[in-house]
Amino acid sequence: MECIQGPEEGVEAFSVRLKKLFKQAFTRADVSSDVLLQKFLTGLATDISKQLLMQATPTTFEDAVKAAVRVENALSFGAVSKKLESHEEIACYRSKISLWRH
Repeated sequence: MECIQGPEEGVEAFSVRLKKLFKQAFTRADVSSDVLLQKFLTGLATDISKQLLMQATPTTFEDAVKAAVRVENALSFGAVSKKLESHEEIACYRSKISLWRH
């Protein structure tokens, strides 16, 4: 069974989808927890899984989801910050150009 996070799919949505598929595929409880955790970690988007595994390897599915959501939020915040910085740089550049023209 292979399940990967979609490009526009959030961590929480991916975890819900994976858990649902997993329950359909595996009915034995002894199989589910460790395998579910591994499938979640290997199915995460690459940028999220890299950051998550650099911090510490979660030991439960629930801990992994919480940690991955934190990483996802941090990455989103970083992307927004970069956009704001580039808009500020453009505004600064435009103001410098207008000063040169006068």
